Amino acid sequence: DREKIHGVIVFGAEDSDKELLIRLKNIGLSFIVTNGKLGRTL
Repeated sequence: DREKIHGVIVFGAEDSDKELLIRLKNIGLSFIVTNGKLGRTL
């Protein structure tokens, strides 16, 4: 019985990860970004 994934935590996200984060948002996953420049903008 697999649990549904509701969100992810991204550690040390860089600007190059923005595409990935946008893709996560588009499929409805919430995410928390820490230790990165994107942490303040998302």
